[in-house]
Amino acid sequence: MDRWMMRVLAVMWAAAGVGGFSAQVSAALIDDMNDTSLAEYTLTKVLDQGAGTSNISFASPSGSLLVGSSGTTGAEQVLLLRDDASLAVGDMLLADVTGTWANWDRDIGIAVGFTKTPTGLGDPAAGDVRTTYVEVSARANNQIVAFARNGAANLTSGQEFAGTTYGGVSFSVANPISLYIARLATNTFEVGWIQGSTRHAITANGTAIMPYTITDANVPGAAVGFYADVRANLASSPVGLDNLRTIPIPEPSALALLAAALVPMRRRRGRPV
Repeated sequence: MDRWMMRVLAVMWAAAGVGGFSAQVSAALIDDMNDTSLAEYTLTKVLDQGAGTSNISFASPSGSLLVGSSGTTGAEQVLLLRDDASLAVGDMLLADVTGTWANWDRDIGIAVGFTKTPTGLGDPAAGDVRTTYVEVSARANNQIVAFARNGAANLTSGQEFAGTTYGGVSFSVANPISLYIARLATNTFEVGWIQGSTRHAITANGTAIMPYTITDANVPGAAVGFYADVRANLASSPVGLDNLRTIPIPEPSALALLAAALVPMRRRRGRPV
């Protein structure tokens, strides 16, 4: 754990106290992406609308998780999950968005599943075997999107745009953003982003869709990690994710304290946003 993240966690603990949590709450850093190893994760291709060849790969060469693709033949979606950490009821999974959002196609985000090894597609194999997970992603062209699967059924996808609302909630890519998945109850999840001191539950261009309710027997929570949807070749995505962690779901006063501390820390660390 680097000094920056230690200070972030210290602020989270202080914020939890301000928000009225008990002294027993804790924040848990899962991965600061600094060791370049992704050995704790399992990669599973869950959708391939092309020739079936597996093309997507992840790497963390400089302290941030990036996604790449070689030989892309169409839409391909993957999960990168681990089960040595989980998302408990009352907790929130977060990751910070780094880099730039432009000039690539299409999503990198965080995800929660019921296992780190869901049903997947072989190589080469095309098809759709997506089942029971929740994800929220940074999308090219300055969007935040969300998707959930309840068994084999799709739940309503979320979508927001930066700079203009399209009936939804606007955000700025020029300022730090953290993606989150909050487990409100055993089978209900809220997803969105945190910017400044405000937690934004994602909408579908202004139509409220939160929370996602999972009625499938396999409820997400036992595995956490990342998601990607890549539809064009690229060596490495310009946008990435850092500091995968869980915290108790904060109250607004706690978020305000955390936001005030995070901005100068990020500037001193020199992270792109």
